[in-house]
Amino acid sequence: MFDFKTYSLFDVKNGIAYASYNKINGKVVDSELNVVNIADETERITTALSEDGSILATAYNDNNRVVLNDTKTGDVIKEFTFDEMVTHITFTKKNNKLLLVIGEENQSVYAFDTNSGKILKKFGGPYTIFGDVKISPDGTRIATLEGRGIKIYDGSYKFLYEIKLIDRHNINFSKDSKYLIVAGGGIYKYYVK
Repeated sequence: MFDFKTYSLFDVKNGIAYASYNKINGKVVDSELNVVNIADETERITTALSEDGSILATAYNDNNRVVLNDTKTGDVIKEFTFDEMVTHITFTKKNNKLLLVIGEENQSVYAFDTNSGKILKKFGGPYTIFGDVKISPDGTRIATLEGRGIKIYDGSYKFLYEIKLIDRHNINFSKDSKYLIVAGGGIYKYYVK
């Protein structure tokens, strides 16, 4: 969702919370329109909301930080630092795991456990991941937007198949997890096997 008044992008989960990508002051707005400010003056790269809307994960461009904030209070829950920049974030079905795209040139996707602070699995590539990583609402499929198209993995990060595409910019799963929606020169719908 894009707010043309503030030029901010928003992530929406279950119609409950919205997280802004603006560079000055992050905000989380609940369904009652209560606003919580996330105070950090550093430029944000990307944000993601947990499945239940209770945690906001934000990647910053200083020191390759990822910060988890409580969306009700704005308080910092945890903070992590990586060797390279985190360019995309997605929460898995359980709030304690993140899928992170890390790297500026040779990017890979990492499954990261926020409880232990450890990387569980590296996957994706060998081609550069130009864009996002998304997980289906039922948690059984993961899609990565890569150099030659889109790669599909199962919930345990095992590669399943590739959709070769030239024109693709954004991806997301349908609410029922049966389809992958791809936006590029047009909008395409692919059945997820």
